[in-house]
Amino acid sequence: MSNIIPIISGTLINVDDEGRFNLNSLHKASGGIEHKRPSKWLASESTKELIRELEQSPSEGLGQKPINSIKGGVAPGTFAHELLAISYAGWISP
Repeated sequence: MSNIIPIISGTLINVDDEGRFNLNSLHKASGGIEHKRPSKWLASESTKELIRELEQSPSEGLGQKPINSIKGGVAPGTFAHELLAISYAGWISP
């Protein structure tokens, strides 16, 4: 895992110990529009399908859960594999 932490529009995009990106940080960087929250994206069938595919894809060699939601604590948020974070960013602003 690289020590590089991305910054988008002046917003630090937190990364967890597994290298997953914080979707809440991406949402904040995009302007924080309510209907573009990570929970709205996660509820879509196409997103659920993508997550299932990543969970079953040995070629991806994830070795981790592709999505991890943390409620409370020091670093709360929804953390997602890079491919999911890219998909979410494209959904926010195609």
